Amino acid sequence: NPMRLRPSLALVLVGLAGILVPSPALAGSKGGGGAAVPFTQADCGDDVDVSVRLTEDVDCSGVATDAIRVDADGISVDLAGHRLIAAYGYSAVVTDYHSGIVVTGGTIEVSGQGIGVYAYYGTNIRVSALTVVGSGASEGRGVFCYTSTSMTVTGLVASQLGSGIESEYCTITLASSTLSDNRYGYYSFYDTQVSVTGLTVRRNERGVFDDGTARLSISRSLAEENNFGFYLHPDGSGIVTVTGCTARRSSYTADYDPEIGAYDGIGFVLS
Repeated sequence: NPMRLRPSLALVLVGLAGILVPSPALAGSKGGGGAAVPFTQADCGDDVDVSVRLTEDVDCSGVATDAIRVDADGISVDLAGHRLIAAYGYSAVVTDYHSGIVVTGGTIEVSGQGIGVYAYYGTNIRVSALTVVGSGASEGRGVFCYTSTSMTVTGLVASQLGSGIESEYCTITLASSTLSDNRYGYYSFYDTQVSVTGLTVRRNERGVFDDGTARLSISRSLAEENNFGFYLHPDGSGIVTVTGCTARRSSYTADYDPEIGAYDGIGFVLS
């Protein structure tokens, strides 16, 4: 696809002379400094180097590529209460090797192994007030952080996915989110540092699953009606801090790797 969101040229007639001027609909300064540009269905699959805002629901399911590919630092993707639908097996918003990216304010629908928001080797990525819905086939991810630092996810609602949130080799903060009816609510794999607060995981095969994270702090969080509520296995020198969490009505409420010896019941209310 052409890069529709880069500043383009439109022909404007002034008197008898033809003058080329920037198209007001798509003009914008590279990066996040300028006003957001409307993102429409015609723009599906384009590289985006200006901040964008949906003005209506956008269905990119007919374009066999990622819906929005962020191509500059400091970009904001504002769904503005609308739906963004990704193609089967593709991501809705992808950012790689960029910093200062914000994705907020709407609903993303993915299918197959698609990803709602994919942050790859990024820094200071923020996801907020977002709902991600999958196809219910235990595939796909709501938010996927890979080898990124200072990522923050707040106010996420994710369901019908392989994992509501998944992070690998990241530094990430999760807050005030609800992850339900997924294979994994939150899956952490060898992350550098994870901070979780105010998380609700419900009716997942595994509510919170940690495998090899160096430092994990989880507080004021609820796991209920999962197979495993909290399943936490840090690496051999990992540090786990659990404060004021509740696990209930699960087949297995809490489990720690016995080789670590970190779990003694403090911080959990088990029922």
